[in-house]
Amino acid sequence: PYTAALLYVLAIPLYLIFYVSTFLVSPSKNILRVVQDDQGATYQTILQALERENFVSLRLGELQDSGCVGRSGEKFVLTPSGRNIARVLKIYQKVLGQTPGG
Repeated sequence: PYTAALLYVLAIPLYLIFYVSTFLVSPSKNILRVVQDDQGATYQTILQALERENFVSLRLGELQDSGCVGRSGEKFVLTPSGRNIARVLKIYQKVLGQTPGG
């Protein structure tokens, strides 16, 4: 029973990563798509593709809609569920030795 519980707990970050990564488009994913679609791309082409996407506004809207981020006056703040997700992602990055990034 302990092994099953441990496997379940260890699978939670994997679920979050796959769930989030399938729905969200990051700048890195967009760059890879542009370079792949064009079989190579200039810096200018990549920059234009990124400018067409308004990643910050789009992502903030999604985070607000999902209840992870709220507003406090002029500032965006993490909600309790947002803080929990941020903690899990930080642990995940430490375990894998990754630095923050998209």
